[in-house]
Amino acid sequence: MIDTSDNTVTVCMDYIKSRCSREKCKYFHPPPHLQAKIKAAQHQVNQATAAAAMVGLTPPNPPFI
Repeated sequence: MIDTSDNTVTVCMDYIKSRCSREKCKYFHPPPHLQAKIKAAQHQVNQATAAAAMVGLTPPNPPFI
């Protein structure tokens, strides 16, 4: 889905997790090289969130992809 007001694209997270079963999905299904970047960014956010929880801090905002 492309939001023309701010030129953003919504990624299908079900597709990233190999679970999209929509016949005509309105969200973007990224190619493998972009999936790898998205998964890496999610991993970094998860690690930062876990580390912040250990010391009682607020986790950082996720990176914009």
